[in-house]
Amino acid sequence: MKLLTEQSSLDFVAQLSPEHNGSLNMSWALGTDCCSWEGINCRGENTVRDISLPSKGLAGSISPSLSNLAKLLHLNLSHNSLSGGLPMDSLLFSSIAVLDVSFNHLDGPLQELQSSNPSLSLPL
Repeated sequence: MKLLTEQSSLDFVAQLSPEHNGSLNMSWALGTDCCSWEGINCRGENTVRDISLPSKGLAGSISPSLSNLAKLLHLNLSHNSLSGGLPMDSLLFSSIAVLDVSFNHLDGPLQELQSSNPSLSLPL
């Protein structure tokens, strides 16, 4: 059940993928294990830990459903055409240690994310 929840949380990335990006769309087929999808790495109990989709031609906005990926540590969506703001409410309470959304068309305020380790702050 946990994997199904994580897979549905990743649906927002599939919606960002352009239809002409065949390799990404083919690997993100419905009914397949999301841990086998391009750019998704799982560890332990089939828990999504890393999303790495730089330079994939992704467009649209980053969904707050990202917060459902409770064990996500690394998120790299750099060098795409993402727009809008970051879902800060989702990111503030997440486990993300590395966030790279550089070279997109994002706007809005950025604020420092708190680390799960109180003695470590995450710089912008």
